[in-house]
Amino acid sequence: PLLDFAIAFCMLLILMAFKFMAVVLYFMHLKFDNRLFSIMFYMGLGLAIGVYLAALFTFRFFSA
Repeated sequence: PLLDFAIAFCMLLILMAFKFMAVVLYFMHLKFDNRLFSIMFYMGLGLAIGVYLAALFTFRFFSA
């Protein structure tokens, strides 16, 4: 069960990142803008994932 949870969690993080990139590139038209804007959004994605994982580790989410 723990391995299934880890796989599902990783898959959800990957899907979250893909959805974020799709929304940013398509709906916000970043593929036509300056490359700096895309880099800023990708850095925001990395920061959001890092903060989310830090919060999970702080509350000992992974140690059942």
